[in-house]
Amino acid sequence: MTDRNECIEQDAQDLWSQSSDRDLIRDYAHWQGSGRWKDERAWLTIGENTYAKFRRYCRLLSVDPEKRTMLEWGTGGGSNIVRFGQEWRTCFGVDISTASLEEVMRQCREREVPATFRPCLVPAKDPDHIKTLVDEPIDLFLSTAVFQHFPSQAYGYHVIVLAAQMLKKGGLAFIQIRYDDGHEKFKSRSEKYDVYAIRFTSYKIDEFWKVMHGFNIVPIAVDLDPNVNYATFFGRKA
Repeated sequence: MTDRNECIEQDAQDLWSQSSDRDLIRDYAHWQGSGRWKDERAWLTIGENTYAKFRRYCRLLSVDPEKRTMLEWGTGGGSNIVRFGQEWRTCFGVDISTASLEEVMRQCREREVPATFRPCLVPAKDPDHIKTLVDEPIDLFLSTAVFQHFPSQAYGYHVIVLAAQMLKKGGLAFIQIRYDDGHEKFKSRSEKYDVYAIRFTSYKIDEFWKVMHGFNIVPIAVDLDPNVNYATFFGRKA
């Protein structure tokens, strides 16, 4: 790990930790009641849309997922957990922000989400810490609008390694990235994290596909949204 990488990781930690007191960061992290998410319906729609897309993949590909244990990497304000937690038994939620994890716990408690929510505080500089917090194989690895905030492509690829290690055989992965289409707006950055955090890291679609496959998460499908350069990968642990 280079000193430069460590600096960017610390910049990421510092920025997202501000969700405890900055409304702008809460908006970025999709907290209900902040910024674009003042309307509760808009906030709930985040999780509903994610879940609908996940179910659509499952139907199209004739996949019947186990609904025991899921893990979301990057919970933000918890809309995905609130929705998936209606059907999954246990939801591990990973974030680098203590405030965000506390917000997810509050949302789950107040909305009486039936799943057990298990918060996992994982410092930006030590993603491997997750291995000490998850004590059972997971059926679903979920991450939406998060890989774009990682400090580097290498960091994102390392998280795929961790996902592969935690997924049971046959477990599912649902991962959304920003893809690099050659335009300046969506190229990966290596400095000024606070300026470019919203799209700091992007990936080549074919390269991301190969990396997933190389770590035994076999991609089955990818869905593109060219309006915001989102690519959503659906894969299965070999």
